[in-house]
Amino acid sequence: MENVKWEVKDGKLIIEAHRDNFEGYEYSSARLKIVGKGDWLYALVEVSAKLPLGVGAWPAIWMMPTNFGTGWPDSGEIDIMEHVGHDQGRIHASVHTNKYNWPNGTHKTNQIMLYDCSEAFHNYVLEKLPGVLRFYVDDTRYIAFEDEVTGWQAWPFGYSLLVSRR
Repeated sequence: MENVKWEVKDGKLIIEAHRDNFEGYEYSSARLKIVGKGDWLYALVEVSAKLPLGVGAWPAIWMMPTNFGTGWPDSGEIDIMEHVGHDQGRIHASVHTNKYNWPNGTHKTNQIMLYDCSEAFHNYVLEKLPGVLRFYVDDTRYIAFEDEVTGWQAWPFGYSLLVSRR
C-alpha cells in the first residue's frame, strides 16, 4: 500500500498514514489485517496509541474472526477503540453481534472523553475473558459486555464457561 507505512521497531508496531491525493482527496483509507495469524478465545489486548487529529480521521482498533462464517454481524465484531475525527476526544468501544448491531441500533457501546487523545499516548485495552469483554482506556473501565448465555446470536465469541457453571 502506498498510503500507509508500517514497521515493527523495538517491539512496537508503528503505523503512518501518507498523503496520496486519491480521487481528489488528500488521504485515502487503509487498514492492516492480521488474518490467519491467530484467533484468541481469551486475550488481553493492549494498544498504546496517539490518535490523528482532523475532521476526516477515523482511527479504529478492532477485531474480527478469521472465519466470518455467515458474515457480519453474525461473526461478531469487537471495537476496542474508535475515534471519529469530527467529534474530537470522544472514544468509543462497541460490540456488534447478530442480536446487537449498529444498523438495528442495538449494538453494545459506550464512550469516554479523552481530550488529549491526539496529543498524548493512551492505552486502549480489551480483556476477553470467559463470558465477558471488558474495555479500558488507561486504567478506567468504561464498558463491559457479558455473555447472556442465550446463544451465538448474542455471543459469537467462542464457548462461554458460564454455560458449564449453571
